Amino acid sequence: MDDDHDHDDHDHDGHDHGSARSGLAASGEGLGLVFEDTKWEASPVELRFSIVDVKDGDVFGELNDYLEVHTKTMHVAVVKHDLSEYYHVHPVLSDGVWVSEPLALSEGFYRVVADFKVKDRAQVALGVDVTVGKSPRMVMADLSREVRVSSVDGYSVSVVGSTQHESDQVLSFTISKDGVPVSSVEPYLGSNGHLVSYDSSSLLYTHMHPNSGIMNGTITFKAPPTEHGFSRYFLEVKLDGKVRLFTFVLENM
Repeated sequence: MDDDHDHDDHDHDGHDHGSARSGLAASGEGLGLVFEDTKWEASPVELRFSIVDVKDGDVFGELNDYLEVHTKTMHVAVVKHDLSEYYHVHPVLSDGVWVSEPLALSEGFYRVVADFKVKDRAQVALGVDVTVGKSPRMVMADLSREVRVSSVDGYSVSVVGSTQHESDQVLSFTISKDGVPVSSVEPYLGSNGHLVSYDSSSLLYTHMHPNSGIMNGTITFKAPPTEHGFSRYFLEVKLDGKVRLFTFVLENM
């Protein structure tokens, strides 16, 4: 797809269609997510999976059947069930199998979401659960209070706004260093930032992109309606040549 459709933050009104807000099922849009392995005794873990046609189980298409979304043909989000670990990687396709870089995952249960778009179909986010370790324990997130400030490598980010159960809401993230608002961020995957959220109970996945550029250190996102309760938010922003990950917890009203 051309830049007007892949890299413009206004194109998706802050998030990638409605279908990217999912990750709860392994199939959608007639496509299925199938892993070669879903259990590993130890790290590092190399994710290997195929996208198949659910009608016949055959591997779907070729690389040119996938469309670039924010400069990549495949985005994969990996989150631990207790929401303590998060990874955003971009596997490459080889002989019908998407292969990720090795990931140093700790023992436990993880949700892996493949977020992608193919020709003539809506963007889709398919999710599968995997386990790491010889005897992992299932631990879900226990979030009971908001965390609205996150600090990494001398940078501090604060968030203003709340999500709602019934309507879209704006979340504003202000980035500062040494108490001074950051004047600019570096493009990362064709955007000024990437925001992913997970509901703490269902692990509902939402991937959002900024509404516009940065002003007075602030980047805004339009967050779609979500479930009641708490969600953890993972914000990726490229600053000083490095992608930095900031985490927050918000209560959905």
